[in-house]
Amino acid sequence: VRSYKRLTELKVEDAALGSLDRVREGDCIVCFNKNDIYSVSRAIEQRGHEVAVIYGSLPPGTKLAQANKFNDPESSCKVMVATDAIGLGINLSIRRIIFYSLIKPVVNEDGDKEMDVISISQALQIAGMTLTSYNKRTHNHVENFT
Repeated sequence: VRSYKRLTELKVEDAALGSLDRVREGDCIVCFNKNDIYSVSRAIEQRGHEVAVIYGSLPPGTKLAQANKFNDPESSCKVMVATDAIGLGINLSIRRIIFYSLIKPVVNEDGDKEMDVISISQALQIAGMTLTSYNKRTHNHVENFT
C-alpha cells in the first residue's frame, strides 16, 4: 500500500451551487450520463461560457484535445463538463468540482444496470483524483449542484 499526501486542500462547500448561472471559470461539472453532459453543456454555453466535454467513450485524442483546450490559458474555454473519467489520468487545472447529480449507473451482481447514490467517500475520491498536483491552486472546492 502506498500513501500519498494531498498537495492542495480539498474543501467541501456548505451550500449547493443551485443554478448553472453560478458556474465560474475553472469549474468542472461532473455528470454520470451522456444525456446530462450534453444538456448541461448546452445550458452553460447558453450562459456565455465555452465548454470542454470529456467522457469515458470519447477517443483518447478527443479527450486530450478537450483537456488541452480547457487548460490553455489563451483559450476562451474555461468550463469543463465531464463524467468521472476525468479522474483517470487526465491532468486538468480545475478550481472547483460540482457534482450535477450523486446518482450513478452501476452494474449489479446479475449484470443489470441500476442507479445508485454514490457515497461521500466515492465523491471525495473522484474529486481528489481529479484535483491533482497538476492543479497549482492552494485550495480546491467540491460541491453538489442541488
